[in-house]
Amino acid sequence: MAITQRGKGWQVYIKKGDVRFRKTYYTKEEATVQEAMVRQAISLGQPIPQASQVTMDNDSYTLQRALDRCYEVHWVGTRSENNCIMNMKYLMNWFGKQRCVSKIDTDLIDDFIQHEKDKNSSNGTINRKLATLSKSLRHAFDTGKLDRMPKINRQKEAGSRVRWVTPEEEQAIISLLTQWCQVDLLDAFIVSVDTGMRRGELLRLKASDVVKEGVYLHKTKNDLPRVVPLTRRARAIIERRKKGTLGKLFTLTTGEIRRGWDKVRNHLDLNDVCWHVLRHTTCSRLIQGGMPLPHVKEWMGHKTIMTTMRYAHLAPKHLDQGVSLLEGNCGPTGGLSVA
Repeated sequence: MAITQRGKGWQVYIKKGDVRFRKTYYTKEEATVQEAMVRQAISLGQPIPQASQVTMDNDSYTLQRALDRCYEVHWVGTRSENNCIMNMKYLMNWFGKQRCVSKIDTDLIDDFIQHEKDKNSSNGTINRKLATLSKSLRHAFDTGKLDRMPKINRQKEAGSRVRWVTPEEEQAIISLLTQWCQVDLLDAFIVSVDTGMRRGELLRLKASDVVKEGVYLHKTKNDLPRVVPLTRRARAIIERRKKGTLGKLFTLTTGEIRRGWDKVRNHLDLNDVCWHVLRHTTCSRLIQGGMPLPHVKEWMGHKTIMTTMRYAHLAPKHLDQGVSLLEGNCGPTGGLSVA
């Protein structure tokens, strides 16, 4: 189809042989007229007519407009919204909010990457900012505001070590929170370690979500509802907090958890243990205990098995069992000597 709606405009896209035409217009009628003119010009071998008055001016489409539009379409209301806003502000500060997207080329993006490296930013941090820029430029390109996508050189990220809480660290955290009388944070810590729930999933948990099999999580990061089983101590905490409430089981806010957890980390010198490490801990313990990877995937709510495979190296090695399995199923040697 030559005419498609792109955002608030209508894009004409025609490709015939070596000729390619792509422009976006404010109305469908303008796009229809221009399409007919372009097709006629191509068939007669004449230059393609340009509609200077009705086309959207790509040279005035700024980075701020591109970021704002992409935010409205893709990021508003999502779980990554706040991070996207921070990255947007950072990009506008460096590139300039009034810079036309058509002027953002590969050389300029490479300059940005080098600037970040000079600041000792990690490759992962650089890639998160590049992802925000790339998404906005891609949206501008798809809606006809950008004629060509620049090449964006993503940085190689080394495989990071999976960090989890050891039994000794867990006991130290429990003892400290007990000493500080931080009951709410202690309960949240134990339930998180024993279930692998994300912080948002934990804070959305209601009394009505508690079922015989565990807790039912109806709103998750990947939109995959699941039931998470409960250990005895996690069940005891959940049942205790259920009493006398029909609302949320944990009334802590995200900020309260972050501030309280920062104090724990600083006191116990666990600076590399953010709250999300508790989820890593659950997954690591399940695999170390011998649970099959597909079952771990279901428990954790991973969208693909590839996410679960990050922990596969933690699985116990039972290669010796394979020898007995093979020997029990092999046929007779026929009297031949087997070297």
